[in-house]
Amino acid sequence: MEKKKNANLIKFSIIRILNTISETAAGIYSMVFTVEVIAVVIIGAIGSGIRFGRIKF
Repeated sequence: MEKKKNANLIKFSIIRILNTISETAAGIYSMVFTVEVIAVVIIGAIGSGIRFGRIKF
């Protein structure tokens, strides 16, 4: 739990620094991070054999 808390604080700090430089930079970082998380979740779901509709991977 402590590692997750520290990781969130680091990400928040990066976004805050980028926001002082440029709002666009902070937005781009947030979008890239979101896409990374979605990809990890999808790959993890496929790896664990979760069904998507009628198709089982």
